[in-house]
Amino acid sequence: MWLFGKRKKAEKESIVREFWEYHFSRISNNRFELEDTSDLKSEIVNSSLSLTARRPDVFVWSVNNHYRYRDFVLDAGFSIAKSNGHSAGGILFRYADDRNYYYMMVSEDGYFRLDIVFNGTPRILIPWTVCEFNDQDEIKIKIIAHGFSIALFVDNIWVGEIEDDTIDAGYIAFGGQNYSNEGIARFNLREIRLESRGVEVELIYFSRVREGSVPVENRKRLADRLFESGQYGAVLVQIKKIAKTNSPDTELTFLLARSLSLLGSNEEALKVMDSNILNGGDLTEELLIEKAGLLYRMNKLLELKELLDSCSEILAENPFLLNLMGNAEDGLGMFGMAVSWYEKACSKDDYNGIYRMNLARTLEKTGAREEAFSLYHEAAVLFFRDESFIELREMILGMNRLKPGSQESRILEGKVLFQEGNTQEAFDLFQKLRKEGVDDTTVDFLFGILLKERNRKKEALILFKSAAEKEEACYPYWFRYGETLHLMGLPAEDAVLKAIELEPDNPWASNLYGLILISEDRYEEAKVILNKALDLEPDSVDILINYSTAAARVDGIEIALELLLEKSDIPPVQNQFGNLLYDSGDFERAVEAYRKAVAGDPENRSYRENLASAFIKQDYILGAEEILSSLMEEYPNSATLEMIAQVAFRKGEYRRADISFLEAVKLEPENYRILLNYGDFLYTRLDYSAAGEIASRVLSEYAKDEAAVGEVEKKDAEHLLSMVQTALNDTYNCSSCGREWMVPKNIAVINTVRLHGEPDGDSPAGKC
Repeated sequence: MWLFGKRKKAEKESIVREFWEYHFSRISNNRFELEDTSDLKSEIVNSSLSLTARRPDVFVWSVNNHYRYRDFVLDAGFSIAKSNGHSAGGILFRYADDRNYYYMMVSEDGYFRLDIVFNGTPRILIPWTVCEFNDQDEIKIKIIAHGFSIALFVDNIWVGEIEDDTIDAGYIAFGGQNYSNEGIARFNLREIRLESRGVEVELIYFSRVREGSVPVENRKRLADRLFESGQYGAVLVQIKKIAKTNSPDTELTFLLARSLSLLGSNEEALKVMDSNILNGGDLTEELLIEKAGLLYRMNKLLELKELLDSCSEILAENPFLLNLMGNAEDGLGMFGMAVSWYEKACSKDDYNGIYRMNLARTLEKTGAREEAFSLYHEAAVLFFRDESFIELREMILGMNRLKPGSQESRILEGKVLFQEGNTQEAFDLFQKLRKEGVDDTTVDFLFGILLKERNRKKEALILFKSAAEKEEACYPYWFRYGETLHLMGLPAEDAVLKAIELEPDNPWASNLYGLILISEDRYEEAKVILNKALDLEPDSVDILINYSTAAARVDGIEIALELLLEKSDIPPVQNQFGNLLYDSGDFERAVEAYRKAVAGDPENRSYRENLASAFIKQDYILGAEEILSSLMEEYPNSATLEMIAQVAFRKGEYRRADISFLEAVKLEPENYRILLNYGDFLYTRLDYSAAGEIASRVLSEYAKDEAAVGEVEKKDAEHLLSMVQTALNDTYNCSSCGREWMVPKNIAVINTVRLHGEPDGDSPAGKC
């Protein structure tokens, strides 16, 4: 009989207390998940766990899902491949699932951070903070998790700690983040040791965290970073720990006072500031600003005045303190003195709306209504520039108190409505202002945008041109003017080049110029300018798509497709794959690309229309009809109706095709491309007369307004008219003079004509 039974092995996924060490020498002892997906690959290679992030801007990990741990001491040694670019590797712990875990990461350039992800929402516990490691070939980290406490070490040196009780237990994992634009990033975990036995963890925690030696500069650095991330309570904890062994210096005392103030402990913060000054600390400008602000928040206005009066040299040059002195005088009812201080503050800072707002309010109290109105307006303009809409609303109320319904306040109200997306209200207000004859380029510009959204491009173009010519140095005016010219098919190059001249490093002006060059078949030039735009905005999918269009014409379709491969999982890029393949006549591959685009964004109508069009090209009529039916259920538009007409024509349903074309033309009567396609349909149905009328109508519209029709449509209309004339007439020519004329094939029946006349005297006998 055995005295002691065999220890029962812990069940997988249970919380265990053990010591576990692994150097990846025997694969059979591995506890980490090995995966091979589109995002990552994890495998054991050369006695290490190799983790590969297969695309840019992705966070990947491999979980040790054998056991879960609550309190533990974890040591890990890993490396970051030098070819990665900017990246970071580290450990995920207390990992419950892919929406709940902590993680410590160390970057290749010597920074660490600690975050928590809870219910899928990340939260920073310690922001990126500098650390030092001896050997980038193997970065060594230690994590001590004990209750709410999490302490972090790099190369066995304390670098940070925090308290957090969000997640109490979970798995561990090895992770890597690829921040660069490089295609892949590699990380290698070479060794890992994990101690979770209660007594051992307690001893290590006590010796390394509670009573351990911590470099003071590391605690100071952590306190600074915690303050910057808004964790003021955690700052107090670090300063308190520093104070156990070192007297806080002036800088640290100031940080303590600011943290207390931001936590609402104003009295205590004031005591800390005063004690620092009494102990020989200098009353610097920074400390004066902090203390003055604190006294104002505590409504100690007399003490605030006394403090600022005692520092007149600093006060005279600092607009913030001048404004604060004005606040003190205003609060004490000394409005005349307050006005004087506010004016000094405004003179020191031309772009601060707060100072003008305070001056306007005090002037209003003194009865200086005209001056107050002018300053409310100045402050409002500054707040609009800074997108401070709450303060801007207050300024508009102030202006309306002094001059109800003034043009100035209504102009600002319209701008606010526009910014907030209340476009109909903004449109109505701008329309009234323009009828009143308001001369304001911003009103013209914003009203032009609203007109353009309502497809009133001609009216918008006039306003954009006027605004750009009145303010020649305003980039947005020239950009929008050039964009509208381009959309209307008018020469836009000069306007866009002016925009580029004003902002040469703006990628969107270069992108627009590239589109203009593409529309003019100047593909070599387009490729150069779009490449510049892509350099300025490398993450822009829109610019990449336009660049690939130019590259397809210059370098060939396959090279253009290669350009898109890195972002091929994005629906707009898959749609562009389809567009390039469609234009090259490869409809089978285009269909596959459009399918992927639709799968990635099923709600996108354009992608589904493109897929239906590709189906039609492949004579997959049933597939096209299914898509078009679903689109019609949502709402009909001209593009869908035109494709339905094409499908009906191919099925021999000519009446349905005719009705669909007519409905498409009704929805978009000025779309001359659809109208000409309808003319082609009528021609195939031998309705030459109706087809000719359509061609003549398009040519007539072109004669009235070339921009409305376009050069391509004009040529197609001429071709259609020529075919109609050929179908309706026989052509004859004179063999001697070469003259050519047409005679209708179907001449109406003419009644018999009889001519009677008398022959001349020389003619033979008889009647003619």
